[in-house]
Amino acid sequence: MGAFLSLLGPALAIVLAGGVGNLFMMSKQRDAELALVGITGATPNQRRLLPVLEATILTVTAAIPAAAALGVMLGFLVVSFRAAGLVPGIDVPASAWLLGVGVTGLIMVAATFLPTLSALRLPEPRVVARLAAE
Repeated sequence: MGAFLSLLGPALAIVLAGGVGNLFMMSKQRDAELALVGITGATPNQRRLLPVLEATILTVTAAIPAAAALGVMLGFLVVSFRAAGLVPGIDVPASAWLLGVGVTGLIMVAATFLPTLSALRLPEPRVVARLAAE
């Protein structure tokens, strides 16, 4: 499991760093989007659910290149084992995969949901007015 996480971890970390950095830079725009969704009739629960759904989309999107990078790395291991005359036996533990993707998902939820908490407490017109004033 440790070897698997050492292969999966860097790929997820690269994608995660870019995703989280982008999310924090876009927090003002997200506040405006949530306020506009509220003005158009979304309930408070729906407004709270939108950032969580966005984090889910980003997590799945991050898992795809991580899986591709992991596949390439495991392919190199198979080729190198065969070149050394060994029979490769690659075992991909599902628990390590779920742990890596789960932690990535939790970080993404924190990065998308937590910056919007202050805007979710305010009335929608006030959030839009505040963002327009800036």
